[in-house]
Amino acid sequence: MKKNIFVAAILVATTFLSGCEDKEAQAKLAEQTQIINQLTTENTQLKAALNAEKAKLENIIPAIFAEKEFIFEAREMLPYPKSYHREGEEEFRFEIATLHTNIDWLNAKLLNAIQLDKTKNLDKTQLAEAYKAFYQETKKEMAQGAVFGIDKSLSIYFLRQKGKLATFIVNDYEFGGGAHGAGHSYFLNFDLATRKQIEFNDVFKADSQAKLNTLLCDEGFNFHYNPGELEPDTQTTLALDWAEIEDLLKPEFIQQKYISSFGE
Repeated sequence: MKKNIFVAAILVATTFLSGCEDKEAQAKLAEQTQIINQLTTENTQLKAALNAEKAKLENIIPAIFAEKEFIFEAREMLPYPKSYHREGEEEFRFEIATLHTNIDWLNAKLLNAIQLDKTKNLDKTQLAEAYKAFYQETKKEMAQGAVFGIDKSLSIYFLRQKGKLATFIVNDYEFGGGAHGAGHSYFLNFDLATRKQIEFNDVFKADSQAKLNTLLCDEGFNFHYNPGELEPDTQTTLALDWAEIEDLLKPEFIQQKYISSFGE
């Protein structure tokens, strides 16, 4: 009998101790769960803050820094071919350059502007090889006497930045013999906020379309015509102020406020 009472006492004590241990374990578990929930909340808040800061930085319009970057450059003096029946030599020169800026997506668009084939989006190395092959092919033509005194240059220049509007000019010049060479230029206008090039159709209404090369400026638009488009061998620029073209502009373009003085 005493033995049974002793065993029962042990069982009661064991059960009591187990209950205490369970309560301690549950308390620790609750404490750890609370810590995990707190860390999760803090982590979520931190991610939200980082995303907000990232979005804020992406909306900041950076100031453009640009420097000339040669893609391909070659220059040599070649003797006149025998068919010329004269002694001496003539310069053969290729100079192809883009601009390297502090904005990666803009660099890609500027590189595309000097592609030999606009349907191919070659990187700098591939484009250099393409121009090298073109150079060698032209050099063979010179040796055959078909053309002589080749001078080919293609470069991009940073014209200006006003807020989110950035403007570049592409100059393309080529001399292949004769009295003088032929050159033409065109402008590239970019929206730095949307990362898009501003085309004619982005500015003017559908019934205002024409073959125009535009330069946006505070006073209005400059329409640039290369030699042969209006007058032979002459570049022509026509300037129109905002008042003259207001009715031709798309409302969406006006709302972008590229030019602060518009409508003033």
